[in-house]
Amino acid sequence: MKKNILSCIFTLFAFHIALNLSGQVDGIFSIAVEQNNNNVPVSGGIVKLKREPFKIIITMSEPMGVLISASFKADSYLKAKEGATLSEIPGFMETGMAEGTNNSEKDMMINDNAPSYWFYDDDESNRFDVTYLKDEQIVCERSIKQFFMVDTQTNMKVKDVATDLYLVFLTSSWNNDFTQRTEYQREYMKVQWTE
Repeated sequence: MKKNILSCIFTLFAFHIALNLSGQVDGIFSIAVEQNNNNVPVSGGIVKLKREPFKIIITMSEPMGVLISASFKADSYLKAKEGATLSEIPGFMETGMAEGTNNSEKDMMINDNAPSYWFYDDDESNRFDVTYLKDEQIVCERSIKQFFMVDTQTNMKVKDVATDLYLVFLTSSWNNDFTQRTEYQREYMKVQWTE
């Protein structure tokens, strides 16, 4: 029993040290948005974009995966913003959706109940179209030219979107017997189209 407690304390201590040494003050990952080669500021959880292709840029300190709920309905965004538990956010109710590697379709999957899983294992195995190192951080860019509507199995070009886009990004892990999930970081944003 004593060994198990010491082992748990050591594991938690090591995890705490790893997070603090990661170089990311604000969390495990950071999110940026770029359009026409310009960084677009996110203010108060809102980013304003033209109805043109754009990039989501995730910067991380080590290889990892991020779950992304993308929807044209505000439900998940509002729940995330309110601080609801992960199990209460509609966009994370179902298992993550499988996609190809290296974002060959230049798209984002839209689904109200299941998240996408954007990961970076190495330069060959990831869900981004551009990856590189900068200041000892892994920078992963995902170009979005269209949305894949999971329910109807159809594509929609960014220029044809009529409603706001709601995004929730988070990292989590399951315990050993998969009965409890721990959330480590949550970010959310609403994309408002300006043209």
